[in-house]
Amino acid sequence: MKKLLLVALVLCSTVMYSQDSLTIFISADQQVSEVLTPKKIYKYSEFKPGRISFRDGTFADDKFNYNYLNGEIEFIQRDTLAIAKDQMLNIRFLTLDKDTFFYDKGYLQQIMQTPGGRLLKKQMLVVAKREKIGGYNQPSQTSAIDSYGSFTDNYGVFTPNLKIHENITLVLRTDFYVADRFNTFLLANKRNLQKLFPNKQKQIDQYLKTHSINFKKAEDLKSLLASLN
Repeated sequence: MKKLLLVALVLCSTVMYSQDSLTIFISADQQVSEVLTPKKIYKYSEFKPGRISFRDGTFADDKFNYNYLNGEIEFIQRDTLAIAKDQMLNIRFLTLDKDTFFYDKGYLQQIMQTPGGRLLKKQMLVVAKREKIGGYNQPSQTSAIDSYGSFTDNYGVFTPNLKIHENITLVLRTDFYVADRFNTFLLANKRNLQKLFPNKQKQIDQYLKTHSINFKKAEDLKSLLASLN
């Protein structure tokens, strides 16, 4: 399904961003396609050379980019296309620029590797706030965090001419995952760490007793994972 429409966009909104944060505000009655740009929806400034290594020993070289809207890695062949669903399950890993991605619960970017495990992150744009415009043009909040899939068609393709009577705030959400040496990927929390590293339970418990850990912060998780070696 064509996804070239994803890149034909013009920014007309307030955007605040840094390395790992991004907030986009779309005002009511503004077409969504007028707000988002490739600079905001893609991880890299351009499609970069990469290689997909498959479990059957084959590989494929192309130019890729990671799309924060749909959480997919895309390549260009006439139009912008995502890797086919049936191929994703056969992916061993994907190298893109200087980064390495694994596919399990979506695409997970590796941010640390130790002899015993890995730390990874998954990032996607989600709807953090929706405000309907009521009487006297006053906004009223209608929902909490939601998937941006609400603004795509049945094929997951972004709807470029969508015009909504709501104020919408999108944020870049980051979830961290840990993996053992067998590449079993689980969301980063105490219970899952104990599942992945059953012979390290005492070390995990002791570390958590003596350190204040935020499972939403990469640096905290890096220190924790390093302590298990």
